[in-house]
Order: sequence, then structure tokens, then C-alpha cells
Amino acid sequence: MPNYVTNRIRVRQSDWGTLLDALVNEDWEVDFTKVTPMPDSVYQGTLSGDDYTAPEGYTDTWYAWRKRKWGTKWNAKYTDIDHANHEVRFETAWYHPFPVIYTLGEQTGIPLYVLYADEDDGNNLGGYILNKHRYWAEFPKEGSPEAVNLTSLIDSGESVKDSYGADEYTEIFEQHPALEETYDPWERYGLNPPDKEQEQA
Repeated sequence: MPNYVTNRIRVRQSDWGTLLDALVNEDWEVDFTKVTPMPDSVYQGTLSGDDYTAPEGYTDTWYAWRKRKWGTKWNAKYTDIDHANHEVRFETAWYHPFPVIYTLGEQTGIPLYVLYADEDDGNNLGGYILNKHRYWAEFPKEGSPEAVNLTSLIDSGESVKDSYGADEYTEIFEQHPALEETYDPWERYGLNPPDKEQEQA
């Protein structure tokens, strides 16, 4: 069972339709094959044991190709479309799918505002703006109380204390002020699309 990474992409209101057309399929699910389709030359059958080599007649296995082109072994899961905030949210196995998002930005030409966080609290998380140049937000040190709380805020919008509930929080975590802090990570780390900031002003 893999760890899942929560991925959130926001765009300007004027770019919302472009993002949906490029990334979301007719079932309203994020679909990486819309951005980077897997060619027929890739073996898509069962892989057994440690033998992940492509059979004769194929250029690659689905596993190796997806890790390289998508950054994760499976397509996106658990899509949530937030029309009010012009945000698409989904989960991926083990890793943030940066190759897909980079290609998405290249294909659409629109700025992408991104947050992601692994369910492994406080580790494998980040945020950036992908435009002509990449801007990576300065996030707290991985594993720190600040990073653990930020994971919860990206995933659920609640602090660790609120997410777990006061009793369970004190049983599992050593009390720390950072674990009780609630804020908007988009705003704190300068990752809100410009028109979103104007709407909030």
C-alpha cells in the first residue's frame, strides 16, 4: 500500500477552462494520459517479481515509462474539482507528478500554482509557481512541527490539533504551538494566482 500525495493546482480565473480541458477527462477525473499519453510501444501487461524489463517488441514497460514521464507509477486518483477557487485536487502514489505538471505548463502556456504534501506528515511536501520560470516557495524543514502542520493544512485545511481532535492530538503528538496554527498555505507562501489575491483584497 503506497503513501499517497495530495496535489493541488490553482490557476487564474481566466485560465480555468484551459486547465480543465487539458487535464480533466469526460468523467471529471484528472487523467495524465490527456497530457502525456502512453504510446503503443510501451508494454502494458503484468510485471512479475523483480523482472521489470520490456518483452521483445516493446521499447519500455508501463512502470518505467510512467515513473519517467509522469513521476509516479499510477494515474491520478480521488479528483476533486473546486470551481470557486479554480483548483483541481487529486492524489498520486508515492510522488508528486512534476513531469506531468511541467508538460501541462508547456502545453497550455498558463501559469500553474501548485501545492503538494505526502501523507507521511511533514515529509515530501512543497509548493511552486510554474510559468516561464519556476518559483519554489521556502517551506519549513521536513519533519519539523511546522512541516507536519503544513501537511495537514494542505491536505485538510485544518491544523494538526483540529484535524485529529484535541484528545487524540495530545495522545499522538508532543504539544507544540506550530501544530495548532491555522492559516492559508496559498497566501502564506505567495502561491495564490493574482486574480485570487485581488478577489480577497
